[in-house]
Amino acid sequence: MYNKALEREKFFHIFFKPYFSSINAVTRNKNFKNSLTNGIDYKYIQNYFISLHASLPNLRQIRYLDFDGNEIIRVNSSFLNSNDSLKKTIEVVPQNKLQNKKEIQYFKKFKELNIGEVGISKIELNKEFGKITLPKQPVVRLGMILTDNDKNKKGIIIYNISLRELFKNLDDTVLYHTHLIDKNGSFLSHHNPNYGLIGKDMSYNLYDEFPEYAYTVLSEDSYYLKNFYSFRIRDFNNGQNIKMVLEPKFLEEVEQTQKTQNNFVWLSILFSVVLLPVIIYFSKLPDFLRDKANKEQQHDKLTGLPNRVTLVNDLINKKFPSSTIVILISINNLLKIQSTYGFKISDEVVKTFHKMLNSLDEENILKIYSNNYSTFTINFEYTDYGSFKNFIDFLVNNLESCSFTLNDEEFDFLLDITLGISNPHKLNYGIEELSEAENALEIALSKNKPYDIFDAKHNENIKTNKENIQLARKIKNAIEQNGLILHYQPIFNNQSKKIEKYECLARIKDGDELIYPNIFLPISKQINKYNNLSFLIIDRAFEYFKDKSVEFSINLSILDITNIDLQKYLFEKIEEFDVKDRLVIEIVEQEGIANYAEFISFLEKIREYGCKVAIDDFGSGYSNFDYIVKMSDYIDYLKIDGSLIKGISTNPKTQLLVGTLKFLCDNLRIKVIAEFIEDKETFEIIVNMGVVYCQGYYIGEPQDKIKEENNE
Repeated sequence: MYNKALEREKFFHIFFKPYFSSINAVTRNKNFKNSLTNGIDYKYIQNYFISLHASLPNLRQIRYLDFDGNEIIRVNSSFLNSNDSLKKTIEVVPQNKLQNKKEIQYFKKFKELNIGEVGISKIELNKEFGKITLPKQPVVRLGMILTDNDKNKKGIIIYNISLRELFKNLDDTVLYHTHLIDKNGSFLSHHNPNYGLIGKDMSYNLYDEFPEYAYTVLSEDSYYLKNFYSFRIRDFNNGQNIKMVLEPKFLEEVEQTQKTQNNFVWLSILFSVVLLPVIIYFSKLPDFLRDKANKEQQHDKLTGLPNRVTLVNDLINKKFPSSTIVILISINNLLKIQSTYGFKISDEVVKTFHKMLNSLDEENILKIYSNNYSTFTINFEYTDYGSFKNFIDFLVNNLESCSFTLNDEEFDFLLDITLGISNPHKLNYGIEELSEAENALEIALSKNKPYDIFDAKHNENIKTNKENIQLARKIKNAIEQNGLILHYQPIFNNQSKKIEKYECLARIKDGDELIYPNIFLPISKQINKYNNLSFLIIDRAFEYFKDKSVEFSINLSILDITNIDLQKYLFEKIEEFDVKDRLVIEIVEQEGIANYAEFISFLEKIREYGCKVAIDDFGSGYSNFDYIVKMSDYIDYLKIDGSLIKGISTNPKTQLLVGTLKFLCDNLRIKVIAEFIEDKETFEIIVNMGVVYCQGYYIGEPQDKIKEENNE
């Protein structure tokens, strides 16, 4: 329970990290400060707030207020149910609808903050004009003082963060319920939807549920019993003294079973003679309970349908005709519906969808299963391709609309449905049908197709999946057994005629095989090992170059930069190894920049440390000239991608593009590095164009050691 508590507390803090980082970045944003200094640029701030909404999923409101409590700018976001889709809307609130918040408690608290200090409000229900908004929305607010370029206080920035997703995921564990309580014992979140902030009975508190030790829980920072653990959440000082409470999910069932067994023993002793028929009845009770447990194990509790366990058994035991095919139906946006509207609504969607499947008038349907919460399975008897295809088209066209009424409120959802179907032309008759359907579903989802039918071409995908599974094992072994190594590729200065710097390139060594980043990095992200590799690359590179005088670069992606733990580790290692003036951070353009403010904040800090920044692979991915101009104050080097360099000797258009790019960089005082210099002809063209640096096999291949001296 202690380990689980640490895990839940870490999850709590991870949820808030992006919001703390973002609001800090806002207060340091140069353009924002300029606007506060020279006159408010409403359009810029509004667009800036809109971009923050887009990058922070649970952010519901950003406000800039003056010190009299007047809202200067407010941008809201919400999910609206329209007739044709489920959309997130972002709204700039008109001036005539802005409010004054000077009498609100959290504003008074934030007004007293020191510059650079983040204030945290109480966790409470969202209100507008003094009334609780419906549906109930638990929120917390972060606030910071805004200053202009002269460090004069100009107002307060406030984030309003929805906690529905946090509450839901906190309790998403197999063995334990997780509750949040305040200093009075009131439940902020509770596994029972009737209690807590969003429940009907908000007065239900710790004394009602745990009267025997509620007082001790509230008076001590942590409290432990055999089946109970509570502790105060650290580093979240909002005045509520929030505690997390863990209790086993199945304790009540265990105690009830024990009580039943004890009562049964006493009844057996007392009435064994008089009530022999009753004893015989109860002697059969374990068999009854076992049968009931088996039934529950094989059926989905929500829909009552047989589950995946039953599906697998039925296919293995060939309980259907040999002409059976398997159709998987995935509700892709169910998680989005759940995170927006809550478990009750998503459960109703599942139950309504189940009723829709049951109502299908198709004699070839053999059995319907609930594969998991968002996926259903139909075993279908194949007779001919025409009728089979008609049935698939019918499913695609008629299962998208889902309507129901809950508590007198009508809901109408457009469901995002995808089908995966086993091969109707080559019937395997068994568990292979399920594997084929799952493979087809994977293909359909990856290609955004409404459905996919397995055929011979999918065998290549199965082969790829097998290779990826083996590669995942190699990545894990490399992390655990020191199999990640670095090679170093030289970068040549065309003006000084010397090798002046090296790029660190990661490799995984598996026996005699070297595996390259373009192969193992995508898989490492899928198996959540990407961060482990990034930490190891920092360690290996800094250790190797700690006593060398040349510049060296490491590659970081946007994923790395937005990882707060990795940022902290990187800056600690920069200090420890004292590589400030020799380190170059190469930013790899693998993903778009979702949180521009956080990205700029990282670049500012890197420059403060004295390190340099390079943009890698320019000319591929999301790169564009506007991107370079905006970030020019933070960029030292721009590396032109090999796709532009490869054909430069024969392609005048490419020469023009590279020349234009060099002209732009020269004016922005950014040095250009041309990658993929493979031959003398390409090298000479690049040199004649005035490009400062070259990198590629013509200059030197990546090696596990660098030359001790830079040779001409």
